[in-house]
Amino acid sequence: KLKTSFDGDFYRFSIIQQNEIGYRIGNKTGGKVGNGELFVNTAFEGFASGPDSVKYNRNYIDINPVYKMKYKDVDLTMGAFASIFLDSLDDHFYLYPEFKLDYYVVPEKMKAYAGIGGGLTKGSTRTLYNENAFLAQNQVLKNMYTPYNIFGGIKGKLRSSFDYMLELSQQSINNLPIYWSDTQALRKFVILYENVGLFKVQAGLNYNRFEKFKIGTNFTYFSYSTTSAHAYQRPDFEWNTKISGNIGGKLNLHSKVYVIGTRYARYIMGVESEKLPVIADINIGADYRISKDFSAFIDLNNLTNQTYQRWFNYPTYGLNGIAGVTFIF
Repeated sequence: KLKTSFDGDFYRFSIIQQNEIGYRIGNKTGGKVGNGELFVNTAFEGFASGPDSVKYNRNYIDINPVYKMKYKDVDLTMGAFASIFLDSLDDHFYLYPEFKLDYYVVPEKMKAYAGIGGGLTKGSTRTLYNENAFLAQNQVLKNMYTPYNIFGGIKGKLRSSFDYMLELSQQSINNLPIYWSDTQALRKFVILYENVGLFKVQAGLNYNRFEKFKIGTNFTYFSYSTTSAHAYQRPDFEWNTKISGNIGGKLNLHSKVYVIGTRYARYIMGVESEKLPVIADINIGADYRISKDFSAFIDLNNLTNQTYQRWFNYPTYGLNGIAGVTFIF
């Protein structure tokens, strides 16, 4: 039986005399073929970006056929992603494979997997500012293209309360944005696009005890191969931990810990790089449900009182907090 579905998206993004309109119309069609399922994802996506006086139009036609099948203890995914890029200045064709094999070493307990894929992050003003809100105006937009990403790992469960994962990957990335400080506009960043190699290690562990106590921790290590001295403003690791618990059905406690590794900063006209230290940001909070419709909360942030710089020249607040009440009516 053939299945089909449609989806769409539209947004308008504005910042510092720059506007961007984005839109997307997608379709997914497929059904059972042989021992598996074949689906074809298609989409038309576009962006109109730039200052009010000049608009830069970028359009994409995507096609993504994917076939999935299962044989005994093996899940197999095969496909490809292709995109025709049409913009105001140039055209380009992107293509990368999608292949993944999952093997259940211990049924319902542990599986190993490996594959090769890729990626296409479509260049847009909104995407860049969502990563770095301190950019100088009217930066050049380029697509970040990953022609290949070779990966492998394991994931599984330890009893019913623990789950874990470990993954290693090696990928090639074209047009990775790295951020240099602009000497003409103090405290703003300009983008230099660079082709890099990236070796990445990801590990995660989660514990869930009857929904009363949860803890999750995820660690990611990044090793970039660049023509520049460093992948500026990009950390060498990130480690995030979240803890939450419930006491008596009314009191909820939570904590978030973010650790970000060393980064390097550099001015455009500078020669030396500046090393930014490791960040440790610890946050705790609680909320108490007084009644069905009324509760009170308190959050304390940056308990170490570090005025650290996630982005060079932009120190964060030290110890800070917020408290309040919520009503439902």
